[in-house]
Amino acid sequence: MNVDVSVEPISSFFIPCNAIAESCQPLAAMAVATTNGGGSYALATGRLMDLSATFTSQYSYGTSRYLKDVQRRREDIPALRVLPKTHLLAQLVLLEQTGRELLAQQEKLGRHLIAQKREEERLKREEQRLQHKNRERFDELKKKQAAELAALKESVSVFQRQIDAEVKEKLRIVCMLQPRMSVAATVLAEVKSEGSPCLLLPEMMEEERRLSRALKAESRHSKGSADSGIVPQWMHICVAGSFNVAAILQDAPYRATVEDAIKVTNTSLRKLVVVRHLQDREVVGWVYVRAGSDPAALAAELARLPAPVGLPAKMNCGIVWPKEDIGELTRKAKATTDTELQQLLRPVVDVSGASFSCAGLTTHEFTKRDVDVIGSLASV
Repeated sequence: MNVDVSVEPISSFFIPCNAIAESCQPLAAMAVATTNGGGSYALATGRLMDLSATFTSQYSYGTSRYLKDVQRRREDIPALRVLPKTHLLAQLVLLEQTGRELLAQQEKLGRHLIAQKREEERLKREEQRLQHKNRERFDELKKKQAAELAALKESVSVFQRQIDAEVKEKLRIVCMLQPRMSVAATVLAEVKSEGSPCLLLPEMMEEERRLSRALKAESRHSKGSADSGIVPQWMHICVAGSFNVAAILQDAPYRATVEDAIKVTNTSLRKLVVVRHLQDREVVGWVYVRAGSDPAALAAELARLPAPVGLPAKMNCGIVWPKEDIGELTRKAKATTDTELQQLLRPVVDVSGASFSCAGLTTHEFTKRDVDVIGSLASV
């Protein structure tokens, strides 16, 4: 039995995949379906004859059964020829699908790379903008800090000049009492030192206040510069103040005060400068202070003066005179021909001096003009 099993060219079943994608799917399903056997091929082509109507009624059961088997096997022959082409078609369809998927993936990757590059460019521009902004902010901050530092330097400079002038003004008298000790410079150095307790300034200001009050109280008795005020009050105050200024600068626990000698009726001879310890108030030393127009007469009075009561004689540090008076007293003691006067003046001259030293502290050597200037300054 000859059956025409010729097959149409496979191109009649192929629809180009660059057409509508849905048209490829039925074709692929048809191509896959032909792999199920010859019956499927016959259904697709219509070329094989259906022999069931022929042998079912004419032949016996065994013959019919064999014929059916032959028909089934005969149907596999054209399917065998068609199957590679259907496989090729399925492969082409799969390649087309995978190509499309790969193209879509590549397109997606390309879009992602483009977006990523744009994002990188945006981030780079943002970074440059932030860097530029930060530089501007940093430059602005530096300018602001430089201006602030300059203003602070100017403020500190003004403060230092102001404090220099104020301290010198507030400590005028104490600076004159110890001109060689650089009182103002020492106090200012402590004030400007960050780690110092700043104790000198209040101590000096309190000493200035006490001296000013004492000098002003005695100024109402002033008789003029020739006598350095009423003899010898201003000189006493200046000597005691000079000792206290030295004690404060050297942090010594001693202070000098002007006290009245007991049982001395002469007002001009009653005053003494007494140095005491700050803690127990014990007497460390005491001294006479004299100043006047006739030093020899004052010395003679001192020689006849009894020792003060209540002060130890061994603590006597002598007599302090203005520089002019000590020179004049020394000359008169040497030039006098009066034996009695010479005997009175010699012991006085031996213990006299222009300064007072006690407990390692020394007062300034004052002239009458120095005392008068200090007293007049405090009296204003």
